[in-house]
Amino acid sequence: MLLSIQALVLCEQPYYNEAGYEKQLGTSEGAHHARRYNEGALLLSLKSMMTTLKHLSSPFEQLTTDHFRAAHRRILRRCHALLTLKDAPVAADAAIDASDAAALPPSDEDTAATSLIERAAAGTAADAAAGAAAAGAVAAAGLAGILNERPSGGFLHSLARQLAALEKAFEACDRAKQS
Repeated sequence: MLLSIQALVLCEQPYYNEAGYEKQLGTSEGAHHARRYNEGALLLSLKSMMTTLKHLSSPFEQLTTDHFRAAHRRILRRCHALLTLKDAPVAADAAIDASDAAALPPSDEDTAATSLIERAAAGTAADAAAGAAAAGAVAAAGLAGILNERPSGGFLHSLARQLAALEKAFEACDRAKQS
């Protein structure tokens, strides 16, 4: 049990401790997968927090409630920082849709090609700006290097769904302490 906790909880990149994945250590693909793995681990950690608060164990009730009363603002602040990415524009594809080219006058092929190149360059600049904003939100959450610069849409959706229940669990913990 303690070895599992050490290997999967007390390290930044538990992905590499899974059987067969240690070979990817030091590769960009491995780093990407490790950060995606951490998305799932974060969601499971939040779910575990809610379950722990819902089913307090009597010998540890005071310790558990004191811990979450002290940590809940930091946890929620990190979650909200990540959720700023949920409705942020996703980087556009580098390729320009063929229907856009068809909308330009057919007699002006050079102008159409130039326009496509200019729009592709503008899209690249927009992609870079969106990526920088996403990286900033991940860093603001204190999770730079742990999560990808742009967490997956599925992760952000699941986080948004869990957040309301987590906030309620923290509120219940605060109410229990006050009574």
